[in-house]
Amino acid sequence: MRAHVRKWVQACRGCGTRKAKAKEVIPPLRSQGVGSPGDRWALDVAGPLPVAAGENRYVVAAVDYATRYTVAVAVPRHTAQDIAQFIVEKLVLVFGPMRELVLDGAPELSGKVVAALTDLLQTKQISPVPYRPALLGLVERFHRSWKDMCTPTMGHGTQPPASARTS
Repeated sequence: MRAHVRKWVQACRGCGTRKAKAKEVIPPLRSQGVGSPGDRWALDVAGPLPVAAGENRYVVAAVDYATRYTVAVAVPRHTAQDIAQFIVEKLVLVFGPMRELVLDGAPELSGKVVAALTDLLQTKQISPVPYRPALLGLVERFHRSWKDMCTPTMGHGTQPPASARTS
């Protein structure tokens, strides 16, 4: 009976024109102030990448929001210690401490080691919704770009190995 009524209502032209369609609520977009160069960095890890045994399988990349300058390093593992070492050696010692660090909710990025480092540097750690690539668009776009550039040199249908990019 229910299926018959549903079919009849869907076929009724008057019923279809009188129904109010559900409105999709889209929150207004907020622009984020960029600030000065080096104030806000977005950081993400790409991988695992197909490489020979014992080589680097992951790429840790950080992108500055103001200048879009990118720093990328290949690492064999993506542990919290490796991430903290990357932040200190490649970002803080080169560009100075940042005000904000945008990270996704991956365990190695939101653990105690990175939290202690951000406290030590007096950096605000921003973690949007976990595993949502669109929220780290700058870094995700960089990962896509370098994969697109390296793939033709590595052969068809394979991802570039982590050792094929520059740091």
